[in-house]
Amino acid sequence: MSEELMRTIFKGWNILIIAVNVISLIAAVAKYGFSGAIIFSALILLIIVLMAYSGLKGNYDTCKKIATVVLVLDAIGMVIGGFAIKTVISTVLAAIYLFMCISLNSRY
Repeated sequence: MSEELMRTIFKGWNILIIAVNVISLIAAVAKYGFSGAIIFSALILLIIVLMAYSGLKGNYDTCKKIATVVLVLDAIGMVIGGFAIKTVISTVLAAIYLFMCISLNSRY
């Protein structure tokens, strides 16, 4: 796969992972109001925005480290939240994102 195509896919994945987490945060606020779970979800979203920023700047090593933190937080949220579909999707997206960061860091 060419470098330009991989970076374009990576940028699209950044938008996708942020959009999924924003939608899930809005849905959670509408359903539960403001609570501890919402603060946890907002914290994950803030870290994801930081991760996407570092990834778009081309700092794939930092992006890889932040993606690992996001993956761990998503796994904790999955266990606490009872394996809700949002947390499962977010965990899968974070895992794929982590592998993309590793691939971009090692190849380019």
